[in-house]
Amino acid sequence: MDQAQVKNWWIEVKTQSNRKAFDRIYLSTWHKLYAQAWRRVEDEDVAKDMVQDVFVKLWEGRQSITIAGTVPAYLNAVLKNRIMDYFQSENVLKSALERAFLIMESVVDRPELGLSYEETEGILEEELAKMPKNMRETFLLRLDNQSIPMIAQSLNLADQTVNNLLTEARRRLKDNLPRRFENHHPQYVILFLYALNEILIYN
Repeated sequence: MDQAQVKNWWIEVKTQSNRKAFDRIYLSTWHKLYAQAWRRVEDEDVAKDMVQDVFVKLWEGRQSITIAGTVPAYLNAVLKNRIMDYFQSENVLKSALERAFLIMESVVDRPELGLSYEETEGILEEELAKMPKNMRETFLLRLDNQSIPMIAQSLNLADQTVNNLLTEARRRLKDNLPRRFENHHPQYVILFLYALNEILIYN
């Protein structure tokens, strides 16, 4: 890869919003970034989404971003942070599920409902993946014990927007989870949503 050429392309992107130059940067760096992401997360779709997010941020922030070193090094650093955020989100979700199961099991024994932690985790991850990015991040940050003002500051959103996103996230889960858990005991979804709501409210 000709670093000088990539640097020139970046200058054209930054100063002229040159889309063709941006596409050249994309084509010359995408494969290595994807390979790096895949090695860490071992999930093709997640890795592709991460790399796509890196380039979306590069394009959207082209006029304000300053790259002191090489463009590939900058993109690698952004991707590394994205990967770290991903694993942090994974840990947040696992911690929240553990708390939810404790709440559920304080109400009824696990065998009675046929509770499956792994299945529940997979379904919740899939439902969160369907949400818009801001909604998903807001939901996860709330599960991570962050207050509404803290989330608003972190995501550069208004407090009311954060509240609206959380309300919509709850509504989507309430609408979609019954169908996903249709083979479980009828009380399962009610208890699971109750447990999640307890965590969201009292964090």
